[in-house]
Amino acid sequence: MPPRLVAVRLAPDAFIPTLHAVWAAGDAVLPLPAPTQGGTDSMAADAIARWRPHVVVDATGEHAGPAGATLPDDTALVVPTSGTTGAPRGVVLSHRALTASTTRSLVALGAATGEMFALVLPLHHIAGLQVVLRAWSCDTTPVVTDLGELAAGSAERVHVSFVAAQLAELLDRGVHPERFAKVLVGGGPVPDRLLTRARAAGLDVVTSYGMTETCGGCVYDGRPLPDIAVDAREGRLRIRGPVLADSYLDDPTPLRDTDGWFVTPDRGAVVDGRVIVHGRTDDVIVTGGENVDAILVADALRAHHAVRDAAVVGIDDARWGAIIAAAIVPTPGAHCDPESVVAFVRRQLPASHAPRRVVVVDALPVTTLDKVDRNAVRRLFDDRSDAVT
Repeated sequence: MPPRLVAVRLAPDAFIPTLHAVWAAGDAVLPLPAPTQGGTDSMAADAIARWRPHVVVDATGEHAGPAGATLPDDTALVVPTSGTTGAPRGVVLSHRALTASTTRSLVALGAATGEMFALVLPLHHIAGLQVVLRAWSCDTTPVVTDLGELAAGSAERVHVSFVAAQLAELLDRGVHPERFAKVLVGGGPVPDRLLTRARAAGLDVVTSYGMTETCGGCVYDGRPLPDIAVDAREGRLRIRGPVLADSYLDDPTPLRDTDGWFVTPDRGAVVDGRVIVHGRTDDVIVTGGENVDAILVADALRAHHAVRDAAVVGIDDARWGAIIAAAIVPTPGAHCDPESVVAFVRRQLPASHAPRRVVVVDALPVTTLDKVDRNAVRRLFDDRSDAVT
């Protein structure tokens, strides 16, 4: 009998044993964000309507679902993609692919039986789920914690996975490096100055690159994990190997091409075996016939002493096709004048790259995984009257 799809909407302490029980019964899990992880009732309802699980488990108990999902025999998880620019897709991950990913990542991290893993990432994303699987593979239980407790000092030495924003917050709070084994950072670009700061603080940081379709990180510190092939064709990175997902749920779009490659949405290159990620294809903004790399502009903005963080998007424009728009977060205590910041960018990059609209915000809008929500950034320019043109 094919596995049933069980939607689980629980806080981490309850989610983890439920995942184990669902797998023991031969079924698969659709992880949903619990209210404690920023999830809303409407988010859960949309996911249930989209992927039609047979059963829904939440804080009130177990309920019948729409029961329309049909899964391959080895399915372990159906994980929604982050949906930072569009509707999320349900990625079908097999036990086989997850095992391939977990075992290879443990070797790369040098983790051994009995070692502990701290969980600070949400469990409706593959990065958080992989923390659980690594702990189980080491015959331990993940330590559910938060950045405050980690900064105060864990009772035991732990491996931990972060996104860049969490690593920055930990460093801001203060860190006890002796409490950490490996610190794995992924989920998006990791600024060089953040890595330098973390390593200067004594942390053993490993960067990872991957996505839901690859069971999470499959490239560590620029090097593909064993048996993973990564190359670039026409500037697009593509990946092949045992960690790849099978398909998208109820989506006819093939996940792999006829040669078994998954063509990623990322631009990049492979130089002497090292994977270099230049950014997503949708990070290129065409304005007045010029191609502008949003990542390059954001990096230039962050180089200004008064800018702590920045996000750059394209805004539709009748004359230019799109204009460059930037949301910037000031450095604490610094005076952040948008006009001087734009002038600073103009001195570093071509005039076409300079933002035409700027808003200053206390924090960038993010998803539940602390990835910048670019659709929400665009909405800032609809909602704010103080945008500088």
